[in-house]
Amino acid sequence: MNLDYNSNEISWKRIFWHLVFWLSYIIFLVTVYGSLEKDYFQRLQEVIIVLPLRILTAYFTVYILVMMVLLRKNYLFFATSLITSVLVFSVLQRSVYYYITFPNFYPEFLANLFWHWPLIFKGMINLYTVTIALLSLKFLKQYYESLRDTQKLENEKIQAELKLLKAQIHPHFLFNTLNNLYALTLKKDDRAPTVVLKLSHLLNYILYECNVKYALLKKEIEMLENYIELEKIRYGERIHIQFDIDGSLQGVYIAPLLLLPFLENSFKHGASGILEKPWINIIIKVDQDEILFQIENSKEKDIKQHSYQEGIGLNNVKRRLELLHKGDYELTIENKDDRFFVLLCLRYREKA
Repeated sequence: MNLDYNSNEISWKRIFWHLVFWLSYIIFLVTVYGSLEKDYFQRLQEVIIVLPLRILTAYFTVYILVMMVLLRKNYLFFATSLITSVLVFSVLQRSVYYYITFPNFYPEFLANLFWHWPLIFKGMINLYTVTIALLSLKFLKQYYESLRDTQKLENEKIQAELKLLKAQIHPHFLFNTLNNLYALTLKKDDRAPTVVLKLSHLLNYILYECNVKYALLKKEIEMLENYIELEKIRYGERIHIQFDIDGSLQGVYIAPLLLLPFLENSFKHGASGILEKPWINIIIKVDQDEILFQIENSKEKDIKQHSYQEGIGLNNVKRRLELLHKGDYELTIENKDDRFFVLLCLRYREKA
């Protein structure tokens, strides 16, 4: 029943717009030609008399010859049918004028012979003007629908890719955290239960609160803070971490799990090495309509730049930035002698 209703709804909608088209055509002809002699009623009668033939010509040409013959690449049959139909419809229009319109409104025109080809040719131009207009609208509509379908497919492709990229983050993050927990359990460390509890909070956020296109920046920061606490349990007092937040976080949204890979890489290259006193400095600043995320960490001098920039996490982030914020963000990654530096500026979203 629903299918039938939708089909009827579409049919009535098409009928409505076709009626609007022909009504506009009638008003246009009556207005233009009626203004010449200030006799709009007579022009209306003339248009109504020839209108059925022009409607038949337009629909036959557009929906049969073009849509069913030409677009199926039957070129020879189309050319033959078009020439034949043009001649037939032009003669029929000449008959309508000669035997109905002229006797009632222009009897002086009967002085010309019926087979007066210059007049038949002139009438053919008038006859097919509205056909060309209808055909143009038809192709314009199909072009718009094709463009809309292409855009829809592209959006679906982007959304599918975003879901895949987000799914890649989950096991990557979980793998690193479970490694930390594994190290504590081997040592029978009393902090292992705390790690499990914090990990459960993180997993709850990832599994149940991140299934949106944009998440509250406040929630993302809480996740980063939990991650840092987990890493602090692993590294203890050996590492110094400074985390500064500036600006209001109220109503500020960001793509979920977008900042985490930067933090993971800072721990990987800044804390996991042989440095005696590694450090990580993080700044998140909300200013007007932008989010500024800056993270800097110490590193061993022999770590090469590509080892930091080509990891799974960062490649993932770069791709997500291109999909979600193309042309609307700036990402700077610098490999200095004794530190890595990352600066990300992007416009934030105010609504989920």
